[in-house]
Amino acid sequence: MNLNLSLILVFLAMIAAVASPSPDRGSITDGLTMIHDIQGDGLSSPLEGKEVLIEATVTGIFQGSDRLEGFFVQEEDCDIDDNILTSEGLFIYDPGRLGEKEGISIGDTVLARGDIEEYHGLTQMRLKEIKKSDRGGKESALTAHELILPLAQDSVRLCPEMERYEGMLLMLPQDLVITDIGNLSRYGELSLSPHSRLPIPTNVAQPGAPAAGIQELNRRSIIILDDGSGRRYPESYPFPKTVRCGDTIRGITGIMSYSYGNYKIEPLNISEIIISNPRPENPEPVGGRLRIASLNLENYFNGDGLGGGFPAARGARSKSEFQMQRAKILQAIADMKVDVIGLIEIENDGYGNSSAISDLNDGLNALDDGAGMQNYEFIDPGLPKLGGDLISVGFIYNRTKIRPTGRAATTPKGASLSGNRQPLAQTFEEISSQERFTLVVIHLKSKKPTREGARAEGDNADRGDGQGYWNADRTEAANELIRWLSSDPTGSHDPDYLILGDMNSYRNEDPIKAFRNAGYVDLIASRHPAESYSYVYEGQWGELDHLLASPSLAEQVTGATIWHINADEPPERGYSGIWSSPDKYRCSDHDPLIAGISLGNSSL
Repeated sequence: MNLNLSLILVFLAMIAAVASPSPDRGSITDGLTMIHDIQGDGLSSPLEGKEVLIEATVTGIFQGSDRLEGFFVQEEDCDIDDNILTSEGLFIYDPGRLGEKEGISIGDTVLARGDIEEYHGLTQMRLKEIKKSDRGGKESALTAHELILPLAQDSVRLCPEMERYEGMLLMLPQDLVITDIGNLSRYGELSLSPHSRLPIPTNVAQPGAPAAGIQELNRRSIIILDDGSGRRYPESYPFPKTVRCGDTIRGITGIMSYSYGNYKIEPLNISEIIISNPRPENPEPVGGRLRIASLNLENYFNGDGLGGGFPAARGARSKSEFQMQRAKILQAIADMKVDVIGLIEIENDGYGNSSAISDLNDGLNALDDGAGMQNYEFIDPGLPKLGGDLISVGFIYNRTKIRPTGRAATTPKGASLSGNRQPLAQTFEEISSQERFTLVVIHLKSKKPTREGARAEGDNADRGDGQGYWNADRTEAANELIRWLSSDPTGSHDPDYLILGDMNSYRNEDPIKAFRNAGYVDLIASRHPAESYSYVYEGQWGELDHLLASPSLAEQVTGATIWHINADEPPERGYSGIWSSPDKYRCSDHDPLIAGISLGNSSL
């Protein structure tokens, strides 16, 4: 853990409240200020800008420009006040390393003089003078406070967030699960929650008050574990770079700090890191004669299609980044072993030889893995482009297993409600059985408040019910799609439909309800618990991607799963990250969905 063993032993003796004799304080204590008076019971110090003298025990040392440039101190148990809203700990900012020159260590009682200031919300002392204290034979003890998540509702109401613990020594006795890993590489941070990762409220509850209750519980259930450093892209961490969301961290002891809007635990000791969510090498079995998948490609743009043209309008910023992105996506698709895949967020640049979808298809056919990867084709709807957005949807299929019947179909009606991203429908026939089914790939409007110059207003504004911006347009697009499919746009004369894609809507949101109300079966929701996920947003998890089957097709589905190769991984393992490698992991920010189907068998 990169921690000095002798410091840990001193620290453990201190939190066990082992009494240690010290000499008398002497006359210098006459001007002492107590830390709880410095901290006060608000968000900032009532003594900001004043010079003070304190006497306290050193609890954690983070000296050096590559760390926090200081150390933490705390009042001994005998000196704390009876106000639960005031903290007894304080950060000593010591860029001159005066404490290091004095030879202080964890467990030392020190006299420190300096100015009180607020640094990005953290109350701290800018150190001017320090020396070890002579307590005159008096006994002292300091006990670590036990922090249990989620915080009680009353405690949050009485004092905002965790301000009462700022600068204090804490023990976190629970097993905590990594719920966000987005800042691991950049800032050395992991977000943790008790029991399990935090759900997107509308994935597990109805919009409105029920979802608001989940969001409020989430707010009380999260804490950031920092690396004890203020550096961006630190060289080392107190936890391995290989951790994934869903892994467990046990036995954390550290100090509560605060910076840039977040409370953080600066670790002194971590007992154990449990790999409770290992990387899955292969998807879970789904059975069936045919395997169908959906994958958001996170902006697959191939430049000018001739090896240049980077940075593209979206996606890769250079040829090397694109080559990494391409390699990762090809490996993922190859390992899925699917017969047809719906693609989302692929460059909307047509269907010629230099187009993005042609490039991806060529890459699949060029793979030499002994698994028949040379048999792929893509659907060309006979249009210059599919809608007016920069990104579009598409299909790649295995021509030895299925074949398209008739032409692909699309509609612009719902597209104007979904950011000019038109759906694509194609009827396929299984070669072995001559059974037909129709696939429809869609990508509904995102939850961003502003999109392509348009601002979400009226019914599209965030109504505070958990569904975010543009919910009205997404819902109307879903209803329009349902009406369009009821007209049999591909002329299949077959009731078997499967809608797949990124719907920017979670399980209990209005667009997904519209599909369910029309009779479509949510294949993931019907087989997996509400906590299942394909995407993470700010440490909260849910199904942003869906497989929705018509009733007749649902009876022929043998299984459905989400392959967790992307969302659990740090973003830096993606194609543009500093930890990237040409494997399938973090080939996108969405996890792929896979379904197994045995057409003609409705007795499953």
